[in-house]
Amino acid sequence: MELNLNTPYGARTFFINKFPVCTGYFIEHNYKKFLSSDNDDFKEKFLFEVLSFAKVIDKGKQETSLSTKVLIDGHLGTWKNVATVFEAVLKFNDIHPEIAENQKEYWASVGEKLAVSFVANTTKLLEPFMQTTKET
Repeated sequence: MELNLNTPYGARTFFINKFPVCTGYFIEHNYKKFLSSDNDDFKEKFLFEVLSFAKVIDKGKQETSLSTKVLIDGHLGTWKNVATVFEAVLKFNDIHPEIAENQKEYWASVGEKLAVSFVANTTKLLEPFMQTTKET
């Protein structure tokens, strides 16, 4: 698949490739971890792994995989372009970031409702105990 982007260095065409089967399995599995991780090293490594499946044709007509920070910065130029290519690689490989984001929001909402319910029910359960403490 081809993806055309305007970068600070001019218009560029990126070629998005399919993941090998086992790699795709692990990337899909790790994408969920990527979304919720606070580990910057893991997130950066995962970003580089996904972006390595995007290639650009440089001026010498050589295909270059976006596999290092220097190559990513040098060919994409903006964080928005990084996000665009990252999401394009995932979508081309049937991993849909918008669905995973919605699931993350759903589970955050579930967690919030669970916490509210827990506090309300715990308060009800402790009410008799609190009454006896007031009486003594």
